[in-house]
Amino acid sequence: MLTHQPGPGLFSIHDLCLQVRDIVFLHKYNEPVLLILHEVEPTWPARYRDAKDTMALAALSVNVVHKRHPRIWEASGLPSDTFRLIPVPTGGALALSQNMIMYHTQVPVPALC
Repeated sequence: MLTHQPGPGLFSIHDLCLQVRDIVFLHKYNEPVLLILHEVEPTWPARYRDAKDTMALAALSVNVVHKRHPRIWEASGLPSDTFRLIPVPTGGALALSQNMIMYHTQVPVPALC
């Protein structure tokens, strides 16, 4: 189940450094915004029965003047095989996995099934 949690909050980049899969800059923001694809809990195919949707996204505003990186929005519960992010010029990004292409943005968008 995908969860989307917009909202401000300071985010420790050190929490993500060990399990980062991809990082991209997003368009349509006043400040530089990094979207980080990371694994919350390390897993592998033999362990999918216990934990299979372990990937998450975190959008961080990069403020070099104040040296703070507030979290703008996040999404969790992405498939464990999600491997790449592609920024979309209209805002947001596509997350690619083996069997899905998912669109994520700050505003939740209903999906087609």
